Amino acid sequence: MEQKITNSKGLRHILNLVLEHVNQYQDSDIISSQEKSEIEDISEIIRQLDGELELRDEAIRNAEKDVLTFQSKFLSLYENAPDMLVSIIPETAEIKECNQTLCRITGYNKEELIGEQIFKLYAPESMKQGIDAIKALSKNMRVENDETVLLKKDGSKIETSFKEIRVFDQNGDVIENRLSFRDITEKKSIERKLKRQADELQRINNELKEFTYIASHDLKVPIANMEQLVKILREEDLEAAEKTDFLDRLGKMVSRSKSTIQDLVDVTRIRENSELTKEQINLEEIYSEVMMNFRETVEIENIKMNTNFSSAPSLLFARQNLNSVFQNLISNAIKYQRDDIQTEISIRSNAIGPYVELHFEDNGIGIDLKKHKNKLFGMFNRFNSAKEGTGLGLYIVKQIIDKSGGSIEVESSLGQGTSFTILLPLES
Repeated sequence: MEQKITNSKGLRHILNLVLEHVNQYQDSDIISSQEKSEIEDISEIIRQLDGELELRDEAIRNAEKDVLTFQSKFLSLYENAPDMLVSIIPETAEIKECNQTLCRITGYNKEELIGEQIFKLYAPESMKQGIDAIKALSKNMRVENDETVLLKKDGSKIETSFKEIRVFDQNGDVIENRLSFRDITEKKSIERKLKRQADELQRINNELKEFTYIASHDLKVPIANMEQLVKILREEDLEAAEKTDFLDRLGKMVSRSKSTIQDLVDVTRIRENSELTKEQINLEEIYSEVMMNFRETVEIENIKMNTNFSSAPSLLFARQNLNSVFQNLISNAIKYQRDDIQTEISIRSNAIGPYVELHFEDNGIGIDLKKHKNKLFGMFNRFNSAKEGTGLGLYIVKQIIDKSGGSIEVESSLGQGTSFTILLPLES
């Protein structure tokens, strides 16, 4: 009867059976001494073979144990690798296998991914990039050092760098594509933050240069003029009317210089982001405070002031900052009025959810926004050379609004007036 020996265990069993029969035959009285000696030699050979097979079995068992240990370590390394690892079928882009890192980061489990196309993991804006990467592998062995955006199960996005390679069998046929994705979301966030900071630093540096130059110019010129007027008043023998005229001019120069200095102080304070105490401010009250500075001008020039704060009578804000916003926008409306009609300035407030909307509107000369919109809130920008001013008013307003978490929009056209719409948090 033929027996098929498939492993050393079976072979050793057969050898032991043979050895048992040989030993029985050796004990028989019908064989000669020479035959017994030969049988003993055969038995020794069988025992040696059995010992060698036992050693080989032990070696195999140890090797199998080592292989299992290696497989376990490899699987652990694969499953817990820092990168998200995926294997896909090249023809269909279906996922064959993926590691736990991918599941942990994306929020999917393996059952939800295996058999699905890899594109399930791509954000819409990166879908074409994923398709192109697979196509590129048909011409190249690998795609690497690329960046793409993946989509988590909850819809949030992961910024990644990725590599993709083809794997071949012994015949040179493609078995699968292997992809690795590294989460660089935090890195990209830091890079963007650093770039914003660098851009902000560059902007501040440029503004500082301009600030220093123009500030010194705006103060130097009126001071020089005041010195000249004082010299004339001291040295010249002037008539009373002439002295009055010179003193009036001197007073105006002092006022303009004070205004410039105050604007520069406001800019410096806002730049330093000085924290001012916030309080619940009545808008009618802050309006009345500011209008004390314009009362005489409004009466003399017959300016019509309209206000309505009934919809949103108050908000939590720094009084000094809100005063500055009202002061600058009302000042501009008065400064840039038309000569051919009665000037009308309207200010109202509205409650919009958790925000207060402040609306300032005038019927003045207006602004050419096509030409000046991008520079409207810049430092030292003036759009009508016939009017005096530092060009800092709207810059100050914009900085205050931005730092409070609000927004400001402008609508204007030449000859049709200007309106500013400010949105501020009801409780900053």
